[in-house]
Amino acid sequence: MHPTARILLYLISALVVPGLSFFGLACILAASIALTLKRFAPVGRLLWRTRWLFLLLFLGDAYSLPGKPVLLAAGWWSPTWEGVTAGASHGLHLLVILLLLDGLVLAMPRSAQLAGLYGMLKPFESLGFEAGRATVRLGLTLEVMERPVERRSTLRELLTEYDAPHAGESMFHLTRAPWRGLDAMALRIALGLEYDGRQFRGWQTQPGGGTVQDVVEAALAVVHGAPVATIVAGRTDAGVHATAQVLHFDAEHARPESAWTRGVNAHLPAGVAVLWAREVAPEFHARFGAVERTYRYYLLNHPVRPALMAGRVGWIHGPLDLEAMRDAAGHLIGLHDFSAFRAAECQAKSPFRDLRRASIEKQGDYVVFEFRANAFLHHQVRNMVGALVWVGLGRRPPDWVAEVLAARDRTRAAATFAAAGLYLTGVDYSCEWGLPTYLNRLPSLP
Repeated sequence: MHPTARILLYLISALVVPGLSFFGLACILAASIALTLKRFAPVGRLLWRTRWLFLLLFLGDAYSLPGKPVLLAAGWWSPTWEGVTAGASHGLHLLVILLLLDGLVLAMPRSAQLAGLYGMLKPFESLGFEAGRATVRLGLTLEVMERPVERRSTLRELLTEYDAPHAGESMFHLTRAPWRGLDAMALRIALGLEYDGRQFRGWQTQPGGGTVQDVVEAALAVVHGAPVATIVAGRTDAGVHATAQVLHFDAEHARPESAWTRGVNAHLPAGVAVLWAREVAPEFHARFGAVERTYRYYLLNHPVRPALMAGRVGWIHGPLDLEAMRDAAGHLIGLHDFSAFRAAECQAKSPFRDLRRASIEKQGDYVVFEFRANAFLHHQVRNMVGALVWVGLGRRPPDWVAEVLAARDRTRAAATFAAAGLYLTGVDYSCEWGLPTYLNRLPSLP
């Protein structure tokens, strides 16, 4: 069903429900419960947040309607049986309306909700009504309604989470919000990228430019014929490389996939290339849809610093005990609080991450670390490499890593290792999106 039709159906239902008989109300209640069977947690949160509304509605009816007192001894302080019955009836009507709200509207993906709201409001633009502005307001309201109480955000935090470029500005001037481009029912495009991080100040746009995002969005704008805003799977730091970065953007104008690859590459500097492009469903999100990310760190273990590989690999001149490092890495596997390995400026709301792989292999003079997790904290990989190198150098025993992890104190861990050898080498998504499988494009090191 089209999103706009679902929202209109909900509004019609909300108007009809108060006038239903008991039998009709029971039928609608059964249907609304069936719509929400698979969404116990969101429905429970919705009802919990509206508990005071139910209470006020019930007490208002119970004490305002005349009739036979429930407690004769209480006199006029007592609620009436007629009021209690009316309050229970109105509460049941409200329950049905809220369940229909979840089953018909909140269960839809955010992009579908916003498209439906916009489609419903757009006809009123001829009267001077700002449909886009109202859609943003309603979208933010739905976002806050669905959040658990412990994760409620201020508006500024909410906009930051969705990669808003100017989080403190008015919500009506967003350029990176997921509802941008609703006028044209924009196509969502996913791209795979690789880039050499040596010449950039990281991924994310900064004052003064010089970032990967700046050059990518500029090249996309040339091919698209209009500015675009990208959202990326992982915002890498200055000097960090990527062989399998993934981003998405909304395009108002259709282009063949070759235009998004070879056409965009023609306008990119030599250190950045688009590897593939796919049109995806509006629900796809490069950042929040990723189920796993993989990073590799290439470390040259040699008495002499690198020249040809400078900026592409890390370097340590002392001999390393790989077995001790592997023992230490084993303490990092699993779901842990990685506060001891996160940067002070990390903006993640939770320090818990599920590290699923931490391998260390020797390739000639190089030591290759590979880490795989659901997500990573700011500087987490480089801080873990720093700790493992300390163990390899014999400065700390392998069990020290477990002690640091348990302490959750960044000051007790090793220094952050250099960015030069770090590569984002994989971002995995559900197979339903049909994105290309990960392919390692790094050559074997000598």
